[in-house]
Order: sequence, then C-alpha cells, then structure tokens
Amino acid sequence: MLHASFLAQGAACEYPDIVAPLAYAVASDAHLSTLAQDKFPRGNFTTPDTLLLWLNNRPVTGHPSNLIALFIWYLSLISRET
Repeated sequence: MLHASFLAQGAACEYPDIVAPLAYAVASDAHLSTLAQDKFPRGNFTTPDTLLLWLNNRPVTGHPSNLIALFIWYLSLISRET
C-alpha cells in the first residue's frame, strides 16, 4: 500500500494535490479517458462525475483503491512514452 487511507483532515496523504487532480485530468481529456476506459472496463470515464462513482467503488484487483490504480496506470503510460 502506498499509504494509509485518507483521513478527514487529509493527514494520511502527503501529496493530495497530485493524485486526485490527475483523475480529473484523465476524465477531462478525450484520448486519456478512452485509454483508461480500455484499461478499466468497469469504470466510466465519460465525465468527472461518473469517474467519481468508479473511484469510490470496490477497487480493481491488486490495488488499495481505484484512485491509486488509475494513478499507477497513468505513470506506466507516460513512462512508455518517454
């Protein structure tokens, strides 16, 4: 696990301003949302609101949360492009 679950005060996450906005960026970009939809077929990346439903749902296998799964997927995507 990358870190403990979020707390109401946000103290458990050292960088809350990086991971969550990345999810919004994926939902806001047509190309990225299509790629994410292919990777995570249970998700719905058509709008930030539908993405939020998936992010708060049961995590995909092997990840503590869908938010972290999406973050790790994005990092692997950009590492292949560089």
